[in-house]
Amino acid sequence: MSNLSQRDNINDIIYEETSHNQNYELYENDNINNDNINNDNINNDTGINDIEYNIVPPSNNENIYLKYYWKILCIIAAFYILPSLQFILFQINDNSVHCYYNNKCKYYFYNIPAFNNFISNIGYILFGIIYIIYVVKNERIDKGNGIHTDNSLYICLGLSLLLEGIFSSLYHLCPSKLNFQFDTTFMFIGTLLTYLTIFQKRHPQKMPSPIKIYSALSFIVSINIISLSDIITGKDIWFWIILLLILIYGMIQSSFYMYFNKSLKINKDFFNKLISFRIKDIKLDHIPKYLFMIISNISTIIVGIVGIFNKSSFTDWMLGILTVNMIIYYVHYIVEKIYNYEMISKLWILLLLITIGILGTSTYFYLIPVSNKLLTPKESDALNKDCILFDFFDYHDIWHFLSSLGLFLLILNIYIIDKYLDNIPRNDIKIF
Repeated sequence: MSNLSQRDNINDIIYEETSHNQNYELYENDNINNDNINNDNINNDTGINDIEYNIVPPSNNENIYLKYYWKILCIIAAFYILPSLQFILFQINDNSVHCYYNNKCKYYFYNIPAFNNFISNIGYILFGIIYIIYVVKNERIDKGNGIHTDNSLYICLGLSLLLEGIFSSLYHLCPSKLNFQFDTTFMFIGTLLTYLTIFQKRHPQKMPSPIKIYSALSFIVSINIISLSDIITGKDIWFWIILLLILIYGMIQSSFYMYFNKSLKINKDFFNKLISFRIKDIKLDHIPKYLFMIISNISTIIVGIVGIFNKSSFTDWMLGILTVNMIIYYVHYIVEKIYNYEMISKLWILLLLITIGILGTSTYFYLIPVSNKLLTPKESDALNKDCILFDFFDYHDIWHFLSSLGLFLLILNIYIIDKYLDNIPRNDIKIF
């Protein structure tokens, strides 16, 4: 009896697993072959594929990749922080290494030089923790209403904010060109994940795997390291030309996927369609998508070219491009909500205006240099400025305070924008 019972249990498990896989494969095949589905199968009022919500149970109607985003991010952070800490501690104790401090506003605390620059990062850490707690506490049970309930990407945003505070603190123990990537890595990660978090609200099943995203980010960080070294000295023009070409191709591909959820195949057929393309062929519902995709790509190219001619650092150049595209996509999301008559609360609008004001003010303080690790020590010291807050904090510290608050409000804003949809049946929610 015991062996028979065990065999029955195994068969039940195999049946359940096979059933789940068949449902998931059917859902995936429906997504992949979406272009081949007759238009009659599409709900024209909602823009949602009926098959998408009827075949797959609500509990399975989420991308299995989403749950791994924050877990892999934690692993990356754990392995990244150990060598970073070791390197920084070595720098502090090595007199041959020059640390680019604001010597006119620098206060020691035990063995921590420039403690004011170190402690001013506390906002990122606290706001990151608060945001994660808020997201976890407000997690909904999936009853088939509202936007999908997986909060993994939102947790990633809180983690990115927290980790930026930790690594920025480490960097400011001894600011230099050698360790500048410690301060910027989670800026890249946070900006791209914010973009993806907005995208996954309506397209959880279209999300790329975290391995692809974090691999792309590792490529960006690698380029950042190369740009901070002397490897490209004398070859700058080729470095930027190749980078710009890669950027243009990558942004066109990614923006097309983000706005139309399809991969753009650049081949002979593509150029034939481009030549025969007529504006009147565009569907009315697709006008906002085309408009914002064009704006996104033109903005990317402009920011890219201006950055090169102004001889911007790769860090500022890449962050500028990522930030501009994220802002444009969020504006597109807001416009689509308004276009489809989705309610937006007055509280959300007020919060957005406050966020813009704080981030704008923080940018003003960021643009006031108090040191520059890309210059000679003497040239950097000439930029030093006196403390302006409590005779303890300088302009860069105020940037830390304001930007941490502004980024917290931004990701909170992204989280609550669709709260009014929580009681709306998911089949009635427009996908755009």
